[in-house]
Amino acid sequence: MLSEQEIRMDDSPYTPPESDLEKNRLLPKGFNDKNLSSRKLFIAGCISLFMIVLDIVSYFLSILSSAPTASLKNEYYAVAMLAIACSIYLLIMLKKFLHLRFRSNDADLYISILIVINLISLVLIFASSTDNQSLRSTLAIVNILALCPIGIVLILFGLKLKSLPAYPGLRFYAWSTIAAGIAYATIILFMLGFIIGILANIPLALLMFTASAEVARSAGPKDPP
Repeated sequence: MLSEQEIRMDDSPYTPPESDLEKNRLLPKGFNDKNLSSRKLFIAGCISLFMIVLDIVSYFLSILSSAPTASLKNEYYAVAMLAIACSIYLLIMLKKFLHLRFRSNDADLYISILIVINLISLVLIFASSTDNQSLRSTLAIVNILALCPIGIVLILFGLKLKSLPAYPGLRFYAWSTIAAGIAYATIILFMLGFIIGILANIPLALLMFTASAEVARSAGPKDPP
């Protein structure tokens, strides 16, 4: 993992203001609009905020559709699948951001595990649509028992993120991931972990928006036609 490089200033009696020095900071090679566009990062930030709504709606729909005669099952499946798809997309974007911005692949394993967990969750959602009550009960037990290993993965993932250089939103996202992981690992505090996980989308959005602004600034002003 390489630290961020900076442009060397010429020996001059004039020292630019700190804000100018910040603007002239050289970003790591490869972290540019070609490899990770400013637009994609901005969209990822918007999706992070949208995930707050999706997670809340998905949770309430899961409760309302749990009854055998419930009429909102299709709506729940649709929202849950959308939430999983958005979650996987954000993990992929975060992985690419960490590679290009910090030259770090330390969190790759945990990101991959979380992507697999999301895919398994998708399978379990479809499996839970069965009318077989015995199978539904078994799947419910599996979901509960899975909270502990999922929490451990989140803790380790958060620790890897916390070890990276300071960046807007990153440290808060790392700590919230760790806190959510601890809550999940206890199983009895899983609801607290769920709430913390929802709030973790806010610093993740800040991270993506900051990265989007960095890439846009590095591209410089476009030449007039």
